Amino acid sequence: MQKWKRSLLGLAGSVMISGGMILNPLLDGMALQAFAMTEKEWNNNRGDANVFDPGETLKGTIDKSDDDDYYKFVLDEAGEFSVDITSYLKTYTLQLYKGDDRIWEAAKKSLDNGASSRKDSYNFDLDIGTYYLMVSGNDTTGDYSIETDFDDLDLTERESNDTREKANSFVLGNTIRGMIGKGDEYDYYKFDVTADQKVNFTVRSYLGSAIFRVYDGNGSKIYDSDDIKLDSGKDYKKFTKEMNFTKGTYYLCFTNSGDKGTYTGRYEIETKSTASNYTEVENNGSIASANDIGLPTEIRACIGEGDEYDYFKFQIVTGGNLNVDVKSWVQKYSVRLFDSNGSRIWTQDLDRSSDDKSRYDGFNVDMKAGTYYICFTNRDGDYKGDYTINLSMDGQSPTPTTSPTPTTSPTPTTAPTPTAAPTPAVNNTFNKQDAAAGVRVIDGQHTLWLGVNSDGNITGAAITDSTGSVDTSVDSYICNIVTKRDANNNPQEFYSLIFSDGKWDTAYDSGTRGSYVYLGVEYFVAGGVVNQNANGLTYTGEANGWRFLAAGHVVKDNGGLVMYGDKWFWIDNNGKCDNNYAAIVKWNGGNFLVHGGRLRTDYTGFTYDPQNKNNWYHITNGQVWGDGLITDASIEGGMMTRNVKNGVVQ
Repeated sequence: MQKWKRSLLGLAGSVMISGGMILNPLLDGMALQAFAMTEKEWNNNRGDANVFDPGETLKGTIDKSDDDDYYKFVLDEAGEFSVDITSYLKTYTLQLYKGDDRIWEAAKKSLDNGASSRKDSYNFDLDIGTYYLMVSGNDTTGDYSIETDFDDLDLTERESNDTREKANSFVLGNTIRGMIGKGDEYDYYKFDVTADQKVNFTVRSYLGSAIFRVYDGNGSKIYDSDDIKLDSGKDYKKFTKEMNFTKGTYYLCFTNSGDKGTYTGRYEIETKSTASNYTEVENNGSIASANDIGLPTEIRACIGEGDEYDYFKFQIVTGGNLNVDVKSWVQKYSVRLFDSNGSRIWTQDLDRSSDDKSRYDGFNVDMKAGTYYICFTNRDGDYKGDYTINLSMDGQSPTPTTSPTPTTSPTPTTAPTPTAAPTPAVNNTFNKQDAAAGVRVIDGQHTLWLGVNSDGNITGAAITDSTGSVDTSVDSYICNIVTKRDANNNPQEFYSLIFSDGKWDTAYDSGTRGSYVYLGVEYFVAGGVVNQNANGLTYTGEANGWRFLAAGHVVKDNGGLVMYGDKWFWIDNNGKCDNNYAAIVKWNGGNFLVHGGRLRTDYTGFTYDPQNKNNWYHITNGQVWGDGLITDASIEGGMMTRNVKNGVVQ
């Protein structure tokens, strides 16, 4: 959790320039962390509100009975906003607005008998947006002081995502961290399933009550949880759900389960997916889209979310007895046979006992030569699960082939040891300020000096040329990377400064997040400051903005498969992980399947190269098995149901 920090270099008050020296008497002896703003009238409505940054203390006076004081602040990221008010009014009311909508009120808080002041504290979960605080005296007059603060929550959610059309995209295997704030009700997330698989969702909700939902690509609801209610005395409620998904696009929705704004708080949704060994290829939900299979065969498939029918097409060359052996983990299901005209010729409606994990049935059906279809369906659409169907004519054996033993994966390279971020040079020859303290940077022509005393307060500033002389001609100047140092001259934080109109301020405000290049080095800026603690794979907040970092700067020329956490990711030579990238990649002596920028260690089976769909490969745990490219329809110990010749699908 990051504490909101007001920029140490956002200087207050007037700045006097004399012979190149920048003097700021208002700062002398004042700790910058305790920055205060005094109310400026007229601020009796939102249009005339005083603007402040969270972290400041607001001091004001209600000097007449109909006076209302408004203060405006803007949040560029979601988090917890806190207010500590000390009121000397006989009675006060405090209100919070998001835009034009009032989202909270503490009405008519009165002094206790004999008391001269009253103190109250309030905390709010707020999303990105523009907000207003309003203070009213309820026909009384007096002074008040409001201390404000803000904690960001290191969220992955990016507002506004309150509809499916605005949904945040994410990759299965990642963890979503979001928040339902005041005035917020719905958060949507979009994900793609590239092959049939099971997905386990683990939800941790810090809201009093919430609901977790899943929608298919058409917006039809396929899962709706009961209320996830927070137990008394607990910080969060944990909820898990395992679901089967077929290939397609899906949406998650997390919502509070009351009126808008009734329940607020953060939440986490951890996702884990497991690839199946299904032989089924979606979409096969109709006779027209049935999978072609041969006899004998074993069908391994599932009825997943948004799925209801699976069809398979086969030929019988010589009539006889067809053996249909079915094992199902679906509770209620039907198995049906259709002739070449689509007419149903045989059906079995079956129910699995709730006491059993699966059910097995064997049937014999007298069949003539011809083309047929077999269909597995869950009847009413509410039941999901895996199933297998072994089909064979008398005298045939449907024993499935086994997967080949995978070759040993090449030993992956480890993530590089983070190197210290480049530190700007320091000119210690300037003797007008304490050389061991302060902030300075050299750009080859000028040196910026900010004097800092032992209490951390800025006492003055100057700009010198390359000879060390004060340059009186400078009236506008930008410093890209500035290092704040401690008393031992060790670098603490990086800033970007701008000097204009006689004062210094940060070029990047406290909400800035992203990657920025300076002197050929790409840095990760978060909260307006270079984040030197960022190591490994990090989301920079930009579109497709995953970068591999060491000490806050992007590691380049080290592309390949890199482990972060317990996952492997494909990094290009610019230090970027493209979560849309999919390919068969060569690395460290092996060939690997990368999808969504991640090594698909969860995948075993046959698939094509995403960069060339005519080339098919046999994959074991994400690695191409053997020499890789399929050159005919059969592989040692394996089975290929598609007609492939010389690597090309026929």
